[in-house]
Amino acid sequence: MKFLSTLFFALFILTLSASNYHGEIHQFKQPDGTVVDVKLYGSEFYIRAEGLDGFTLIRDKATNWIYYANVSSDRTELVATDIKYLGQQNNIFSLRSDIGLPQHLDISPESYNKIMDDNAHKMFNQPSMAAVQKGYGNQNRADKVLEGNLKGLCIVIDFSDEVNPLGIEEYENLCNGLNYTKYSNNGSLRQYYLDVSGGLLDYENVVYGIFRAPKTFQEYDDMPYAQGAQEILGLTLKWIDEQGFDFSNLSTDENGTIMAINMMYTGNPPDWAQGMWYHQGYYGAFQADGVRTGRYNTSPAAAPLSIGTVVHENGHMIGQWPDTYKYDNKTGPDGIGAFDVMCATGPEHNPVLPNPYFINRVGWGHALEVNDLNTRLRDTANIYSSYIYRNKANEREFYIFQNRLKQGRSAGIPDEGLTIWHIDRDGDNQTEHHETYLVHNNNNINEHSGACFRKGRNEEFNFDSTPNSDWYDGNPSGLRLWNFGEKNAEMQYSIGRGPAISVEYLSHTNDSNGDGQIIGGETFDLNVNLTNLDLGLSTTSVVRCKAVGPNASYVTVINPEIQPGDIEPNATISVSFQISLEPGTPDYTVLKFRFEAEEDDRIAFVEKEISTGFVYLMDSIQVSSCSALYLDPGGLDLYDNNIDYVQTFYPADPNGKVSVEFVEFNVEFGSGCNNDYLRVFNGPDISGAVPKKYCGETLPPKIVSTDPSGALTFQFHSGLFNVSPGWKAFINCEFPLKNNKTKDGLIANIYPNPTHDKIHITFGKIANYNITIMDMMGNKIKDYDLKNDDVLTLPLNNLVSGVYNVQIVSGQNFTTKKLIIQ
Repeated sequence: MKFLSTLFFALFILTLSASNYHGEIHQFKQPDGTVVDVKLYGSEFYIRAEGLDGFTLIRDKATNWIYYANVSSDRTELVATDIKYLGQQNNIFSLRSDIGLPQHLDISPESYNKIMDDNAHKMFNQPSMAAVQKGYGNQNRADKVLEGNLKGLCIVIDFSDEVNPLGIEEYENLCNGLNYTKYSNNGSLRQYYLDVSGGLLDYENVVYGIFRAPKTFQEYDDMPYAQGAQEILGLTLKWIDEQGFDFSNLSTDENGTIMAINMMYTGNPPDWAQGMWYHQGYYGAFQADGVRTGRYNTSPAAAPLSIGTVVHENGHMIGQWPDTYKYDNKTGPDGIGAFDVMCATGPEHNPVLPNPYFINRVGWGHALEVNDLNTRLRDTANIYSSYIYRNKANEREFYIFQNRLKQGRSAGIPDEGLTIWHIDRDGDNQTEHHETYLVHNNNNINEHSGACFRKGRNEEFNFDSTPNSDWYDGNPSGLRLWNFGEKNAEMQYSIGRGPAISVEYLSHTNDSNGDGQIIGGETFDLNVNLTNLDLGLSTTSVVRCKAVGPNASYVTVINPEIQPGDIEPNATISVSFQISLEPGTPDYTVLKFRFEAEEDDRIAFVEKEISTGFVYLMDSIQVSSCSALYLDPGGLDLYDNNIDYVQTFYPADPNGKVSVEFVEFNVEFGSGCNNDYLRVFNGPDISGAVPKKYCGETLPPKIVSTDPSGALTFQFHSGLFNVSPGWKAFINCEFPLKNNKTKDGLIANIYPNPTHDKIHITFGKIANYNITIMDMMGNKIKDYDLKNDDVLTLPLNNLVSGVYNVQIVSGQNFTTKKLIIQ
């Protein structure tokens, strides 16, 4: 249950939310007319309010002021102090730190559970919240498709002291419009269920009103919780009946109970979870035309209208879906958030999908059985189909997985990639044994932004991973998902027994000149580990190596296939492939290799990219160099989480000054670069002035050492979550200038860069220029002269892919630019 978000309030709520409140900011009016900002926590059964300063609040019934609250000695109730709350978001001086009470005060769990059960009785005539939850009857809808035309009733009500400012057509459009976009809504209530059901369900509401209640809103709000709303509902239904309306035209369940009544009224409830506060309830006192009333929901009727919470409430009434958020904190957090409209709607104007289990239960989705598959799955995002892996010892327990992207009805989900749901029909989301549970890749159900599985996160989901794929009884399920692809419209991942042999790339060794770097004309070894994953002896495995990608023509694999022989269970052995590189291979050419291990038609593979030329991966070893490609700790792959390195580059030539120029940069962005970051220090250590942090995708500037040592020191940190491609940069040395030429004393721009066939160079003024293209070893490749002009176009068709320096000289000025040929 949840009330239609109080964005509709004339006292406008700044942050929309479902009725499971997690500290969203709402605005309330004090008796003197000032508006204060209040955070709400809980559910419509019990809500606790806090100020922006973290102290608990209560509205005093005698004075109607919102005060800071203390808790009674027996912890059964909150008691108003004499300190008025004046907190406002844009006024730091309105907050307090000196009231002499602890922050976040609350009554005892026994006390607020009693309040919640009392409110369950008021709203539903049920003895407890647990009874309300079980009353949705989701278990009884097995194998029944919710389809066809379904009719609900929408009633609009106002008061003499809260007059409705909108016409009845506004509510007709909100409920039933097929192209409803007002107030930024993505369709109407009807359109949402048409979309989510794949066109199977056409849910319309008969809209009646505007009914003027006989008492003022204030009089109804002074009644006990929900009593005023139910009194109005009875009067309104009687009035509709007197107009000659045939209630038998509304859709009913098998007991003749009307399935859905949507009740919208004006007015601004001044107190949370009391009086006329918006809620869902049960009203069974009206009968007409052979049918009777049952569940209803209340929601605000003032602009701007939105469909989010009405969608949620009708999920209860027509789908018989229970809430998947927690009513209290005794059994931990919700763990689902806006991945499920029955937990949190996401954007109020574009509510998210129900979870795939609920969609399947009403026959709107299709789940493909995958227990016996051993294959690579292709999973299309945001369609109403999913994969299901069943517990063969308990048909009521299973896993469902489904690809999600932030598009369409899923635009408001917190993360993208593969969602994995653990379902137990005998579970209850108000306990620690959930009916519907979203497995979080980051193993942190408080942080939904890391919930999805995809490349760059956990490599596998299995019995030994964290989180693991066990059943609720602790027994292994046998479900194994791995080799996750990137988040994409069609995401790929593997399922099943997996390979018999795993393959892991280790290193390259034994290059011809023994310097550890790979250059054209050399031979070298690529080393991989093979591990027997099966319980029995491996005797027939084959491992293969081949060059792939655009630069494969530079490579010859001398021994492309190896039969390693017997491998004991869980044993690991190493094998080596000998590689020959063409003499003309440019430095800094990226070579891509694919290694495959096969046995019994079960194949595992890994791909690895390496670069030719002098390449350094960041670690903590000091380096002396004047020409090298410098990569993050992950090399050409993603770097790892939770690492810290400091590395210093010294000039190989004592007359030089180390410089670094970045050609690619992608480090996880965070506010203040506090997640992952790179710093470059001027000198041989990090004792000098702290430089700027670099993160995100903006290239850092070219940096040249001015320290007497000529050194630059690099400091890199990655946080606990999320990884990125890192960087590619070139380490060079700058030297004292001769002939009085002034470096960078001229303006020159090269485009496109990278390029593959030609470049254009534009200059700041008309003059004579000499342009020299050199490889990274300083060898002159091409030389051009431009006379009395300011633009030059150069064909580059005969240059191989790689990185080059372009030196431009004009009179006593010169500059050097980096050029990438693809």
